[in-house]
Amino acid sequence: MSRTAAVLIVLVFLTSILAIPVNPVSAASPDSWTIKTPMREARGGLGVAVVNGKIYAIGGSAQNGLYPPLLEAEFVGTNEQYDPATDTWTSRKQMPTPRAYFAITVYQNKIYCIGGIVGIHLAPYGGSSVLLPEYTLSGINEVYDPATDTWETRTFMPTPRMWIHGNVADGKIYIMDGFEGRESPNEVYDPATDSWNRKASMPATASHYASTAVDDNIYVVASDIYTSNEEDSKRLLIYDAGANTWSEGTPTPSVLILGSAAATSGVMAPKRVYALGVQSGNDAPVTNVYDPQSDSWRVGSPMHIMRIDFGVAVLDDRLYVIGGYIFNGFPHSGNVTVSAANEQYTPFEYETPAPTIPTPSPEPTPQPFSTALVIGSVIAVVAVVGLGLLVYLKKRRKDKNP
Repeated sequence: MSRTAAVLIVLVFLTSILAIPVNPVSAASPDSWTIKTPMREARGGLGVAVVNGKIYAIGGSAQNGLYPPLLEAEFVGTNEQYDPATDTWTSRKQMPTPRAYFAITVYQNKIYCIGGIVGIHLAPYGGSSVLLPEYTLSGINEVYDPATDTWETRTFMPTPRMWIHGNVADGKIYIMDGFEGRESPNEVYDPATDSWNRKASMPATASHYASTAVDDNIYVVASDIYTSNEEDSKRLLIYDAGANTWSEGTPTPSVLILGSAAATSGVMAPKRVYALGVQSGNDAPVTNVYDPQSDSWRVGSPMHIMRIDFGVAVLDDRLYVIGGYIFNGFPHSGNVTVSAANEQYTPFEYETPAPTIPTPSPEPTPQPFSTALVIGSVIAVVAVVGLGLLVYLKKRRKDKNP
C-alpha cells in the first residue's frame, strides 16, 4: 500500500469519527423533580420571586421548634439570589423589616413584599390567666429593585394580614386571602399611583389558600380542614380582574394545606396552574395540575421532600420550590425544622423551543448549534492538514524520482 493511500484512509477514518453526532446532556424529563443547591440560610414562611433570570428568596423565619405558632420565632430579612445557570446562591441587601408569611410578587422588574407577621407575644386569653400567643401583623409595603440592590417603602396595605399571596393582574397587585381575625378583603394596589383600593371579596373563606395568576385571571385554591362538608373542604375560586367578578372551577383532587401555587406561561410548557403542598388526610406531598381551558385537574409527581410554608417561583416554565418547614412528627402536633431545600420541577409536556437568533446580553447563553460549529471547524482543519500532507508527499516522491 502506498503512503498516499494510507494517508487517505486515515483522513477518511478521522472525518467519520468527527462526523458522529454528539448529543448534548439530556434535560430533566417531564413531570420530574431535581434536587438543586440549597439556600445558605434555612427558612420557612419566606417569599420567592423571579427577576431577569434570577430567583430571590426573601425573609421568613429561621427558628426551629413548635408549629404553630413558633413562640420564639426568629424573623429575618435575609435576601439570597439564586442563579439557575450556575446553580449558586449569593447574598443581596436584606429586607428592611424582618418578617414571615407576607405576600410577594413582581411588577416591572421590582419585587413587592407586602404585609406579614413581624412579631409574636403572649397575652391573656379571654380575661383568664391562660397565656396564648398573639400575632403582631403588618401591612408594610417594601419594594426591592434587584438592578440597584436597594429597598424603598411604599404605601402600606390598609388591612394588616399574614399567610397571604400577591398576584399581578390587569396591571395591579391583588391580595385577597390571608389571616387577620376577620374575613379577608380583596385589596388592590396600583404601583403607578402608589394607592390601594377594594374590589369584590372572595365568595368563600377557608383555612388554607394558594393562589396564582394566568393572564388576568387569579386562581385561588381554597382548602378548609375544619369543615365536615367535603364539598366545602376544597374549592377553586376564579377571579376575573378586568370584570371584577368571581366564578368557580373544578375543585382540586385533594385538600391541600400550607402550600402554594404557581403558573406556567405557555412558552416552554402549556399554561397550567400548579397547586403544591401537603395533602390533608394522608399527609404526603402532592402536585396538582389544573388546565384552565378544559377546567380539569391531573396529579403530577410529588416533591422529594415533604415541606410546608415554602416559596415557589417559575423560571423558563420550570418550578422551583425553596425553603419551608419539615415536620419532625405528625403534622400540626410535632416540632418542625426549617429547610433550605431547593427542588426544581419540570412540568408535563415540557418542550425546548426552536433555536432563535441570540440577542446581545452581558451573560450570553450558549446556543444549541455551537457543538456542530466546533465539529465542522475541526473537520475543516483536518482536511486542510491532510491536503497539505498529500502535496508534501507527492513533491517528495517527485524529488526522489526525477
